[in-house]
Amino acid sequence: MKLADKVAIVTGGASGIGKAIVTRFFDEGARVVVADRETGAAEALAKSLGTGSFSVALDVTKQESIDRLVAVVAERAGGIDVLVNCALRSFASLVLPANVGPHGSLPPPTL
Repeated sequence: MKLADKVAIVTGGASGIGKAIVTRFFDEGARVVVADRETGAAEALAKSLGTGSFSVALDVTKQESIDRLVAVVAERAGGIDVLVNCALRSFASLVLPANVGPHGSLPPPTL
């Protein structure tokens, strides 16, 4: 068990690749924290894993949510050994300013 007794947070852990990582880390012995905006799915997954794992509501776009995650994990698990970020936010909203084109919109696509 490569991750025995390690505390691992997986953001976006309730579904998709994040869920697969949660499951694998648990199988490798980690105490996994499923952090996700989809609280119902996160809680169900953590409960299905059993003892030691738990879920925390998380919105990675809000600093106070991230701060709460760290505080809850520190309190409940004693620290953090591994962090995997699988939470997704629209990439375009991070790299494209609101006014991209000369008239306040994206230029038409070039085909």
